[in-house]
Amino acid sequence: DVTEQVRARQALTESERQFRTLADAIPTLAWTARADGYIDWYNARWYAYTGTTPEAMEGWGWSSVHDPAALAEVMTQWSASIASGTAFEMTFPLRGADGRFRQFLTRVTPVHDADGRVTRWFGSNTDVEIERAARAAAEAAAARTQQLQLLTAELAAAVTVEDVAGVIVSAGQRAVGAATSALLLAHPESQEVAIVRSVGLGEAMAQRYARVPLATRIPATESIHRGTPVCVTSHAELLERYPAATDFWTTHDTQSIASLPLTVAGEVIGAISFTYAMARQFLPEELAFLVVIARQAALAVERARLFAAVREARAAAEEANRAKTEFLSTMSHELRTPLNAIGGYAELLSMGLRGAVTEAQVADLARIRRAGQHLQSLINDVLNFAKVEAGRVEFDVQPIAIEPLLISVEELVMPQIQTRGLEYRRQNTTTEVQGVMLRADPEKVRQILVNVLSNAIRYTPASNGRITVSYDVGERSSTEVVRIAIADTGRGIPADQLDRIFEPFVQVQRTLSESSQQGVGLGLAISRDLARAMDGDLTVESTLGVGSTFTLALPRAT
Repeated sequence: DVTEQVRARQALTESERQFRTLADAIPTLAWTARADGYIDWYNARWYAYTGTTPEAMEGWGWSSVHDPAALAEVMTQWSASIASGTAFEMTFPLRGADGRFRQFLTRVTPVHDADGRVTRWFGSNTDVEIERAARAAAEAAAARTQQLQLLTAELAAAVTVEDVAGVIVSAGQRAVGAATSALLLAHPESQEVAIVRSVGLGEAMAQRYARVPLATRIPATESIHRGTPVCVTSHAELLERYPAATDFWTTHDTQSIASLPLTVAGEVIGAISFTYAMARQFLPEELAFLVVIARQAALAVERARLFAAVREARAAAEEANRAKTEFLSTMSHELRTPLNAIGGYAELLSMGLRGAVTEAQVADLARIRRAGQHLQSLINDVLNFAKVEAGRVEFDVQPIAIEPLLISVEELVMPQIQTRGLEYRRQNTTTEVQGVMLRADPEKVRQILVNVLSNAIRYTPASNGRITVSYDVGERSSTEVVRIAIADTGRGIPADQLDRIFEPFVQVQRTLSESSQQGVGLGLAISRDLARAMDGDLTVESTLGVGSTFTLALPRAT
């Protein structure tokens, strides 16, 4: 009775059928081998991929679909695995039915009997080409990102257009592996394009193409005209499309080139070109990388140009200020000489040294002297303003006691206060500020306070007006300061004019009848500039018909 044996063979056959069905269904090349490594079966996917037959692959026929360059290493490791009875793993290329090689991860596992001897081998080959390509693409993208970060850092330190061009051609050449690189700028007025910086061109070629007419047909000029990248992937195509540069293509054995326009706000200002000594195809991600480099180059060039324009404008402004200061200084000396003569002769005449003068003539001579003094003060204001603007004012900063300072200022303005019949008060806000000192230049502080008090006296109604000076301690921008406030009961300043009163030559309160007694509108401008130069400030609050309060804030002495 052989029933059980038949059933066992049938079960074994069914098991083998199911195994092979499963092996044919998996998306992997699979095979089995005898203990000596002789391959006796492949799944259907192996034949589909390799385009071979069972007869061609039996035994050691598999070596025919291996890359000859890697076959020796595969044989060495596979033989060692057979001899030791250990598992085998390796990645190597296999040729497909289309003749192209793809990378496969191969794993081989031994099957042992009860005594530990190898009876069979099970092997699988998994296609990892896509995975490897994705990993390579990710690594390349990361490398490009790092290169762009380095390029951005180097460009941040570039100030001039030449510096920018130097960074771009050097860093760009390294980043894209080019044989040569050059940055060119277009000059529409001369209808030329000029190389600003280049790498790898050689002295002769750099001079030959230093300036080229925009009408010359080369990749750089074409990219400028079109406003789009120009890529050429073979030496023959370069010779055919751009014969004007045959000497360049031949000298450098140029096989490929990429020229990209430098565009700022829609305007093409130049181009950057990279050449290669090997023929190459520019993949989309590589071309996108080159476009980003060109975009950064264009923005950096424009920034450098704007910086140069600002620098030139600043130099011109400084030169204008210097010329203005020199002119005003010269003018003051020229005006002071005749003014002194006028005042001197008026004094001589009023003393009767040139003969007797009448009372009316004495009054007229006094008017002449007052007019001269007024004109002299106007000249001094203009000179002081010019010095402040030019930064030529020197400061002797030191601790200053407030009370003695205010007393010295009062002595200077008290005659004007008494003449106009004004009430004057001085007070501190709290007793805690007594003895507090500020840090500044005494003469400059005195000049500021006299200017502000003179304005208060001038614009406060005579006989019934009041001026109050007070001081306290506060904070400004997290710094402890001493605040000196000068309040008057004058006409006040319109709210929309509060900022303008500190501008040079502005007098929002001047009237036609008062114009002869006014200055040139520089006192407050000079005062605020002096205060700010000493790390302080001069501000104002005012209400029409009620009065104004000017506050001078200066650092407190520690």
